[in-house]
Amino acid sequence: MGADITEDIYLARVETSSGDLQTLPSRPLPTAKLRNSRGATVNPPHRFFLMLGHAGRLGDRVAWGIHAALPLGRGQQQQSFYVDEREQFFSNALQFEMYGDRLVRMAVAGGMGIDILDSLAVGVGVTLATHTRVLNEIYMPDVADQESFYIASQTSIDLQLLPHGGVSWEPADGTRFALTVHAPSANRIAARNELQFWDYPYPEGQDTLVQKLVYEDGYEPLRLKPGVRQIFDLFDVPMTVSLTGGWQRWSAFVNRQGETPLDPWADTFDLALGGQASFADHRIDVGAALVPSPVPSQDGRQNYVDNHRVGIAAGLEWDTSPWGLPLAIGLQLQLHFLVGRSHEKRETALNPVVDEFPASVSASTGASLPAAAGLQSNNPGYPGFSSGGWFLSSALFVRGRE
Repeated sequence: MGADITEDIYLARVETSSGDLQTLPSRPLPTAKLRNSRGATVNPPHRFFLMLGHAGRLGDRVAWGIHAALPLGRGQQQQSFYVDEREQFFSNALQFEMYGDRLVRMAVAGGMGIDILDSLAVGVGVTLATHTRVLNEIYMPDVADQESFYIASQTSIDLQLLPHGGVSWEPADGTRFALTVHAPSANRIAARNELQFWDYPYPEGQDTLVQKLVYEDGYEPLRLKPGVRQIFDLFDVPMTVSLTGGWQRWSAFVNRQGETPLDPWADTFDLALGGQASFADHRIDVGAALVPSPVPSQDGRQNYVDNHRVGIAAGLEWDTSPWGLPLAIGLQLQLHFLVGRSHEKRETALNPVVDEFPASVSASTGASLPAAAGLQSNNPGYPGFSSGGWFLSSALFVRGRE
């Protein structure tokens, strides 16, 4: 059970209901012929970002702000991968669903808030997303020479503004409640290849063969985040304590191919606790967060890699006035632990691993193929996998003071 797929797969045929022989419904490669041997996820050891932001006021009751996160070096990365046996043809490895290319993406957001009352404020904003369309018109003079062709490409990128909003209420001095909502978002790529061949019998009504691709990048679900903040004095030191929750509708998740998981994801609720102590010319911040994974046990065909995450943070900010400019300089550190997790594939799973080399006969002799006995699969997550780890985030920042 679980032996490698041999080159007998090329001769394998299965019998149809009419008694005819046909090739296998899927066409896996022999394990020894895969471009890449099975391996673990490899991520770059570090990444750098430049964060820019500005906030201001329009009169006494209107405030606005804009923020941009810009990856340094590689400004944008989009990596498509499959979460089942199809990945054997490509990296033949498993990838973290929430990290990797999701961390190499420009993000721009802006918003505006209005104080309706002295104790009540509302705000709206937008986050920038893209919808890319690609059309490749391809002419291939000789279908036997796949390396020689002519291509004309058209690419368009549409910008989309995805809304978010919030409300803040201060029932008493120092006490504030808030709620924010973010609409679902993703950057979409829709590609279409139109292939022409010399002297080719196209289907009736067609003058090309068409290939279509849809890629969903960085899907984020509908999110609701309630929070509360309390300001008080402790031994004559101004203190701020905040508690934030976050409901996320991961049950509506779609992967990079626009597919929903075979085993549905769960909605999640995360928690974050923070505190700040303010002194004459400096401030100290600490925090902690618990972020559960929406991914169920991966005991079947698919291999979504994700972990529960526990994070801790600390920061220091102090006021300074170089050349008479009122500034604040700070340092922040965050340490996140991905709680270790293991998955074992089960034959009794609701959507079990696909037997890619089922019971077959030889196309040349008609005899049964012994190599097809048992479960044969090049699924990179079979017979099981584990994930875990940690990552450190540090930031040095400068901001203006009023």
